[in-house]
Amino acid sequence: MKRIFRSVGRILFTALPLMSLLLLHTPSAAAHPVITYDDCDSGGSQFICFIEYSGTVGDVTVRWDFYVNNTYKFSAYSPGLRRSCQGGIYYSYYVYVTDTIGTAQAVGGVYCNPGMWQ
Repeated sequence: MKRIFRSVGRILFTALPLMSLLLLHTPSAAAHPVITYDDCDSGGSQFICFIEYSGTVGDVTVRWDFYVNNTYKFSAYSPGLRRSCQGGIYYSYYVYVTDTIGTAQAVGGVYCNPGMWQ
């Protein structure tokens, strides 16, 4: 009987520190993606957009939705993008960063400059 208790004690003595290390590296339920920066710039009837984010866990998807006069135009799935646009038109956008915990959203806009890059 004493052997069983010793064996169980050794297993627990070895396993508990390892389990506590695993628990320390498990993301908390409060963690979620945070968009730290998003911006678009335009010139030559094109625009480029990029985003920076932090606090993500697991697989990450970045989605941009673009609208003109509240009418959906297109989506793009990339942290950065370059796309042609109709000069003289203002495009509003929603950008979403989604991971295994949740989603963060930012809103902005870009005027499609038909002239030179500024």
